[in-house]
Amino acid sequence: MQPPSDSDGSSPSIDYSRRSSTAQPHSSRQPNVNPHQHLLDRTEENCPKHLTGSKRTRYLKAGQKARKNLQLVQQLTPFHYPVHHSINPVFIHHLTPNSTLESIINSIQDVNIYVIDTESDPPTPFRSEPLPATLQIQAIHNQDQTTILLIELQFLPHSSTYTFSLIQRLCYHIFSPQHHIVSWGEISQELLSFQQFALFDLSQIRHPLNLQRYFTNEWNNTHPHISSCHTQQRPSRPDLDPHIDLICHIDTDDLDEDLFPDKVPQVHIRCTCPDTIHPYKNANDQWSLQKAIQYTFDEALDKALTFNTWSCGLDPLLHSAHTTADINTRAALTSYAINDILAPTKLLFHLKHELIIPYLSSNTVTSTSTIEDQPPPLPSYFVLSDSHARHIDSPINTEFGTITIIAISGLKWCDTNDPHLCAYSLLQSTTMSSHLSTASGIILLIGTNSLRQFDASQVLQEVAHTINYLHQHYPNLHRKEAIAIVATFPCLKYYPYFPSTLTLSANIDLYNEQLQILSTNLRYTVLDFQVAEAHLTSDQMHLHFNHRHITYNRILEHFQQLSQRPPPTQRTHLRSTAATTRRNQKRHAKLKHKQHQFTISRPIDIHWKPKHVKHLLKQYNITYARLPEIHKHVIKIQFNNPKDRDHADEQLPTDIFNEEHFHQYSHIEH
Repeated sequence: MQPPSDSDGSSPSIDYSRRSSTAQPHSSRQPNVNPHQHLLDRTEENCPKHLTGSKRTRYLKAGQKARKNLQLVQQLTPFHYPVHHSINPVFIHHLTPNSTLESIINSIQDVNIYVIDTESDPPTPFRSEPLPATLQIQAIHNQDQTTILLIELQFLPHSSTYTFSLIQRLCYHIFSPQHHIVSWGEISQELLSFQQFALFDLSQIRHPLNLQRYFTNEWNNTHPHISSCHTQQRPSRPDLDPHIDLICHIDTDDLDEDLFPDKVPQVHIRCTCPDTIHPYKNANDQWSLQKAIQYTFDEALDKALTFNTWSCGLDPLLHSAHTTADINTRAALTSYAINDILAPTKLLFHLKHELIIPYLSSNTVTSTSTIEDQPPPLPSYFVLSDSHARHIDSPINTEFGTITIIAISGLKWCDTNDPHLCAYSLLQSTTMSSHLSTASGIILLIGTNSLRQFDASQVLQEVAHTINYLHQHYPNLHRKEAIAIVATFPCLKYYPYFPSTLTLSANIDLYNEQLQILSTNLRYTVLDFQVAEAHLTSDQMHLHFNHRHITYNRILEHFQQLSQRPPPTQRTHLRSTAATTRRNQKRHAKLKHKQHQFTISRPIDIHWKPKHVKHLLKQYNITYARLPEIHKHVIKIQFNNPKDRDHADEQLPTDIFNEEHFHQYSHIEH
C-alpha cells in the first residue's frame, strides 16, 4: 500500500523529489512489452531434458498457446469497440483528486449494470500467490455511453484518508445488492483475492451474471451437434439376463454401486463436430473470452500481455515509468485492460441479453432538412503557448476557422510552485475548458522553460500525464491529429541545472526525439517549426523580430491542413499489430533506401560524438535525416532530398570534424 496522500479535491501537484516514493511498492521490475516472445520457440525438440511429466506438459502448452495467439492476431483484424465510444479510463489511486471521485459517484447513480475484470501479477519464487493489482470496472449508462474505471490497488491511499473513504464509497455503491455485476467466469473466483482491500463485500453481490456460462449455453443451443457426431450416438447397454429374478426389500447400502448400471459415472463422449461448430470437444468445457470474440466477431483479442507486472503503476500521474519504452509498455497494458472489459460488454449487447434490452439504442432517423439548409459553422482552434507566441494577436479569423491563442510567459508542463504557470493545472480551469471542449484541434507550444530546469525524462512524464487528461475529458480531441505538440526550439540561455549550452542542447534534443516516439501510443502529433539557433534574438531563447513570422505561419499552416482532413469514418476494423509492424518496416526500408541516395561523407576525429555533430548541424541550420554510426573515422550524414544534401555539402568543409575544430567548438560552447 502507498502512504496517505493529501488529496483535497484540487488537482494533484507533482513533487519531483517524491518520484521514488511513487514507484511500484511491491516490485522493482518493469512490465514486459512482449512477454510471449520467449515462449514462441518452445517445441518438443528444444524442451529441456530435466522437465518431465506435468512440468514438461506446462512448458510445451505455454509455447503452443503463445504461437496460437500470435497466429490469431496476424490473421484477424484486432478487437475493436464502436468508435463513437469514449474508451479513455479514469485511473483511481492515492493521487486521484477527490473532486474526480465525487464526480464519478454522482455520474453513475442511475447505472445498474457493471462489467468487471481483474489483473494480477503472477506468482514468483518469493511469492507463492498472485498479487492483486488492477480492478477494471465498466459502468454501462446505455449502449452509447460507458464509464471505465481502472483501480490500481497497489497504489491506494491509506485507509484513514478521505480519499480512501471516497474510493470505498464508490466501490460499495457499484457492488451493492440491487446492481447486476457481469464477469467472464465466476464473480466470486474473480474477486476472491481482492477482498483484502475492503472495497466491497462479496456477500452483497446478489445479481451476478457469469457471461462465460451464458455464452457457452447460447452457443450450444444455437449450434447443435451434427448427426454424425459421436455425442449423438446413443451408447448401447447389454441386455439383462431374462432369468434374473426381481429382488425386493434389499438394504442397498450393503451393495456395491458398480452393480447398478444407472449408478455408473457417466463417460463423457468427445465431440467430433468440425471446429467451426464446436471448437471445444468436451461437454463441460467453457469458452475463453478470446475464442468467443473470434467466433462471434471474427476479431482477435490479443492476450500476449496477460502475465505481466500489473502492479507497476499504469497511470502516468504515478511517475513509475523511467523511459519512453516504460511509458509505451504501460500504455499497451492500459489498452489491454480496457479491452478485457469492453469484450464482454460487446458480447452482452450482441447476445441481446435480457439485462440490456432497455439499453439498446433505437435506429430512428431524424429529419435533417432544416439543418441542411444552413451552412455549417466554422471550426474553432486553440493554442496554449509559453512566451514564444506572445507577439501574436488573438483571435485570428481565417476562412477555415477561428484560432484562439493564450500565451503565458514562464509556462511549463508542470510547476509545483505556481499553478498559474503549470499547463496541467491551467488546462483544468473553466476558461480553458470552454476552449478545449469546442476546439477541432489544439497546439501546445510548451517546453523551453521545463527543459531548462528538469531532465527530459521528467518532462516527458508530464507530457504523458497531460495528454492522458485531454483524451480522458475531451472526446472531440481523440483523433491523433487533434492534439499537436511543438518540438522545443533551440535555447542557449542555460540555467544552473544545465551549466553549459552543450548539456542544455543535449537535453532538448533528447526530449524532441523521445517526444516523437511517445506520440505513437499516446495519440498526438509532433510539429517541427524548423527553428534554428540563427533565428534566436540576443537573449538566446526567443525568436528574433525578423523571424517571428515562423511561429505565426506554422500555426496557420497546421490548422489549415487540419481543416482539410475529412472527418473520421466508421472503420470496420483496425490493422493488427503484426500488419502495422510489417507496414512500418516497409516504410522504414523505403525511407532508408531514399536516404542512402542523398548522403555526404566527412572524416571525423574520435573526440566528436553524435551529440556534438547534431549540435553543430543545428548551428549551420542544416536539416538532416539520419546520422548512422561512425565507421572507420568517417561519418555519413543522410538527407531526405538533394536540396538539403547540397546545402550541407556547401556549408561543411571537408575538415570540419577534425580535432582542431573540435577544440574550437568546445571552447565556444563553454
